[in-house]
Amino acid sequence: MVSANARGTAIANLTIGQVTYLAPIPLGTDPLLPLSFLYHLHSVLLMYFPATSSSSTLAASPNAPTPIPASVLSSNFDLVYQLLQEMLDDGRPLTVEYNSLKGIVRGRAWWEDIMARMGSLSSSNPAPLPEISPLAWRPAQVRYSRNEVYVDIVESLNGVMDRKGEPLGDLGLNVSITCRTKLSGTPDMALSLHPSPTAHPTAIVGPSLHPCVRTRRWTREGILSFVPPDGAFELAQFSVPYSSSARSGKLGASASSSSNATGWSKDVPFTVKTKRSVVKESKGREWTFEITLSAKSGRSGPTCSEGVEVSFHVTPRAGGELDASLGSPNVDARASVSNRAALSGGPGGASSYTGLGADDPGVWRFDAREGLVRWSIPRLGSSPSSSSAASSSTAAPSAGAGPTEVTLKGTITASSSTSSALSKPSALLVAFSLPLGQPSLSGVRVASLHITGVDYKPFKGVRGATRGRIEWRW
Repeated sequence: MVSANARGTAIANLTIGQVTYLAPIPLGTDPLLPLSFLYHLHSVLLMYFPATSSSSTLAASPNAPTPIPASVLSSNFDLVYQLLQEMLDDGRPLTVEYNSLKGIVRGRAWWEDIMARMGSLSSSNPAPLPEISPLAWRPAQVRYSRNEVYVDIVESLNGVMDRKGEPLGDLGLNVSITCRTKLSGTPDMALSLHPSPTAHPTAIVGPSLHPCVRTRRWTREGILSFVPPDGAFELAQFSVPYSSSARSGKLGASASSSSNATGWSKDVPFTVKTKRSVVKESKGREWTFEITLSAKSGRSGPTCSEGVEVSFHVTPRAGGELDASLGSPNVDARASVSNRAALSGGPGGASSYTGLGADDPGVWRFDAREGLVRWSIPRLGSSPSSSSAASSSTAAPSAGAGPTEVTLKGTITASSSTSSALSKPSALLVAFSLPLGQPSLSGVRVASLHITGVDYKPFKGVRGATRGRIEWRW
């Protein structure tokens, strides 16, 4: 809601799935403050409604935030209102940690909701007051029968490429360290990274730390020392410049040193080629396109990427049709399954080729309401392990192998009365991930993880993952 003095008010907004979060702020306020609060609000709601959010299919890509259906929030608005009362104090963020909120605002379990509607729960026995923890991010008296901690180092490669495959500006590589802890008592953890931020000051840029991290020790020794929250949380995030990364061979060099202009673009595991043409006829307009993804060649064969998703927008309700087909080197696009989808509404179209192993070019779908075409490819290229396995056997292709090149061809038609409303997409959004076990791009890894202050020996798990979201101009 906008205040009465609309001239001095701005609105920060965050849209995830079907839900748009709004935060009115006075002009001159740092926009990072309301946006950060809205992200915290969404993450807290995800913790209160985990079952509904996990089954949702509204996310635009594997890397997008997990959405919450609008119907869930509207049917539980009393709980949302209680959370807002505790999270805000006179319009300013106060308590935003889930571990503190869950002791104050009790979530409604499914069985409690049913029993309350049946009148079986007595309101004469109120719940006891929760025990307040001295740490805002960790509840008191945590107990687990099995103590364990998992650390994920997730790399995200983001940027924009032109139609020739050249980067428009530098691609950015962001690293996020996320943890999931199930530890009894109040443990004290110390996590060391390689390369060390103190030995190589330019290897990590712009770190953002969780409030539980002791900043003095991080600044002095480059060690993440903290009492962890209970459950899943993001410990730290930062960016890694290519000029000072281990990948460039100049670890610890100044960020201003000269480096290859392509930078991180060399580590994108595939190339994208696009073709398009527009034909005007007396009956209307026809727009054809062709998108080809090819795995790059590495030292041990084609590089591998998983969960590749190509998406682009087409003007919805333009009164036309979309016809597309899939293909790979071993499957001609004309021979694969094709399907028409009306742009004027309806459920949209879906087409897939049920290929096996290295001949599967994926599946494409069209959302007529959003005007969005999505092309999903399970695997592109092959990892070194699957390549060696396939070369040593004459059996069917390995489950870890995929096509080295895939193509999506399509035609969009519009009648003469609606052809002016049909706009050509200006860019593709390509999301992908690298298989687990491949070397990381940044070279950042966990050097050591120590846990003190407890009398048990917990299980420790560490892994890395690399994802990417590249916008490719037509």
